[in-house]
Amino acid sequence: MTQQAEWTVTDAVHQVTEAYHEARRKVERREAGRIEFIQPVAVRTEDGRTLTVLSRDLSISGIRLIGTRRLLGQKITVRLNGFDFVARVLWSCPIGDDLVENGGSFLSVTAAEG
Repeated sequence: MTQQAEWTVTDAVHQVTEAYHEARRKVERREAGRIEFIQPVAVRTEDGRTLTVLSRDLSISGIRLIGTRRLLGQKITVRLNGFDFVARVLWSCPIGDDLVENGGSFLSVTAAEG
């Protein structure tokens, strides 16, 4: 009879996150390291719509956003802490019911007006 190991929640979460981080290290292809940057942000689309989305991570080269719309190919303006970053959305991927991740590369930045 096989003895089943007893796990604490702490041990189990540690095991899951270690495996996750190890897998991510193996597939990292980005030029610039990204940091977790999770907060609501305003995005203005090419057609003038303003959307509220959730940022996921940020680097000197780009940003990943989670929202309800696919923005692939669009030039968007992302307002972050007093700056307007213009980005081109290079990829888009569904991640759940009515949720989409969009990854963009920064093109320029200006100080936000008003």
